[in-house]
Amino acid sequence: MFNFTATQKMRILTTNLVGVLLAPTGLVGVQVNVWGALLALLLSAMAVTGLCRRLAREASSIELFVLLYVGLIILWAWPVTRFLAPLLPLLLLSVFEGAAFIGGHLAPRSWTHVSLVMVLAASSGGMLVRSAETAQHDGVVPLPNLVPENWHQLRPMLDWMSQNMPAGAVLVSNFDPSIYLYSGRTSIRGLSMTPICCITRLKTTCNRWGPYPRWKRRLRARAHAEYLVSSVNFSFRESRHLRRLIEGL
Repeated sequence: MFNFTATQKMRILTTNLVGVLLAPTGLVGVQVNVWGALLALLLSAMAVTGLCRRLAREASSIELFVLLYVGLIILWAWPVTRFLAPLLPLLLLSVFEGAAFIGGHLAPRSWTHVSLVMVLAASSGGMLVRSAETAQHDGVVPLPNLVPENWHQLRPMLDWMSQNMPAGAVLVSNFDPSIYLYSGRTSIRGLSMTPICCITRLKTTCNRWGPYPRWKRRLRARAHAEYLVSSVNFSFRESRHLRRLIEGL
């Protein structure tokens, strides 16, 4: 946070603050669109209300941890979504308490509790059914707001790599975490990206691939990479850059 200009710091803070408000609903499967954003803001307001009520009632270590944790990831120059996942149970608890407080001023207490339970049961049931259907079709539990990977296509590729590539091989891929995890081969990204680029997604200045010969020389000199793998993956934004390089071979 101390290595950026004032303008970059403000952009990091505002982007991460918006991410903190919107990301929790995305993590539970709410679609990223206008209605999803409105729902996210509504639930975030309930979560803030619930957290403030808990702080006013008794500021325990849990509430203080949530405040410090969220403050840290807002200041950190990195996308916030994955770091909010561990907080989901606590955020849902705050949402429930905030909704109960707001609903208690609008309707009788018993009706408020029944309505909250029905809404939670309906939304959770729908997400479980959708996850089960996708897992059966693609062989993997879907990630929210990402195109699901077809594991029936990926698994044979990973098995072939683990059986045929040398144990010390270094691969460049658009699917490096799973390649490393399931094939046992060292796998790296084919680009360098500064933290501010992860926040702003400035593809023109951050994805410094360059022409294939220069990119290949740089990778071999820096990481001793020997293999170039482009998987059938759609989640990583740099996949299209990697495919373009392969087409230029």
